[in-house]
Amino acid sequence: MATQQPFGGVDQMTAVVVAAAYARQSRLIDSGEARGWAATFTADGVFDSPSYPEPVIGTEALERFAREYADRARATGVVMRHVVSNLEALAGPDPARLMVLGYLQIVATPRGKDSRLVRFTTIEDDLVRDERAPSGWLIARRVVRRDDAGPEVVLRVGHRPALSFPNHTTAAPEDQEIAPHMSTVTSPAARSALNGSDHPGRVQGAPMEVVHPDLAGKVAVVTGAGRGMGARFAAALGRRGVHVVGADIDSELMSGTASALAEEIEQVAGAGEIVGTTVDVRDREAQQRLAELAVQRFGQIDLWINNAGIFPEAPAADIPVSQMQATLSINVEGVLYGAQAAASVMKPGSAIVNMASVAAVRVRRGRAAYCSSKAAVAHLTECLAVEFGDLGIRVNAIAPGFVDTEMTRWVQDDPEALARALDSVPLHRLGSPEEIVGPMLFLLSESARYVTGHILAVDAGSRHV
Repeated sequence: MATQQPFGGVDQMTAVVVAAAYARQSRLIDSGEARGWAATFTADGVFDSPSYPEPVIGTEALERFAREYADRARATGVVMRHVVSNLEALAGPDPARLMVLGYLQIVATPRGKDSRLVRFTTIEDDLVRDERAPSGWLIARRVVRRDDAGPEVVLRVGHRPALSFPNHTTAAPEDQEIAPHMSTVTSPAARSALNGSDHPGRVQGAPMEVVHPDLAGKVAVVTGAGRGMGARFAAALGRRGVHVVGADIDSELMSGTASALAEEIEQVAGAGEIVGTTVDVRDREAQQRLAELAVQRFGQIDLWINNAGIFPEAPAADIPVSQMQATLSINVEGVLYGAQAAASVMKPGSAIVNMASVAAVRVRRGRAAYCSSKAAVAHLTECLAVEFGDLGIRVNAIAPGFVDTEMTRWVQDDPEALARALDSVPLHRLGSPEEIVGPMLFLLSESARYVTGHILAVDAGSRHV
């Protein structure tokens, strides 16, 4: 029996070209251009969905299918938006073929009424190379692997509807073309893993390929490095030749994470050393000892990431004193004490990055303590930048949006919360810790040597919605 060849990631240029092709296809179906939409398939192309009794095959049938789809929209007066998200382009042994996996939603907006999330949809496309096509690729077969009714979630009137693809009715013409997210998959097991996941909150966790050669040989301290974004920051820095001291209040967790990360990067040429230690960021003296330990181990500290934090929940009227005190102590005082410890041993040209949040400028119900603490971190960052500028030390912050970590995993488990989250994000997907890595590396690197006091939002635009 023949062995199936594994699928792997495509090069960045192919990813960009394919992403643009899917954006164009969405625009065509949204504007009712049935012939143009059908032309994105091969002459004998197949559209196979469990919502229809049999597959739609061939150009004429596909065009008729799309035209009927558009006619139903005009008749009902419902605007549907079709925006593809979380695309994964996978290359097999044949360079003239690709597999593309994607996630789509359908949001219906009756004119003058609230929008409603009506479907969750996932697709698996087989693409073939065709130089006559605008993108150089055509769809030979589209299989809708999941086509379920979404939760009854009411969205805001007049919002730009979220993700999806043909199923019910279609949209009025619109000049705007929305580019889907496209990524490359590096794991040989990517195809089977993605086929097994039809969750609408699927995120893109492929490592960032950005390189900053100037970071090699430097020394970094990362707090809250036992899990989540802190662990990914440590790994990314280590891969780029930075020696990392990862610190966490959970000593056993941090020890295990440091060992795992060291093993993860041991085959990387020129990788730095990653070690773990314990710190309670609420303790100013403990943070000072952390700085001294790093200097003793590696001789200096060039980079410091204040990442440790908590994400408490309570209605504003019911926030207990203990919760507010803990939130401010960890999220705000912990940042101050870390910055003070770092500055006491750093030389000019060093950099500190704090973790703020889009919650600093957006209200989240039930998260008043967290939101106010991150607003404090944002302004504290600006204050530190002004005063530490005298020492030649840059201080910036990153403000992530909805990122898939243990602190936000509850969103994945609550369909209504997930639908609201996706609707409030212009790119209509959750982020991954790896997608915070690139901006973090930028702020730490010489590329940002004239950047200080800046709060860099990495939120897919959610602060504007």
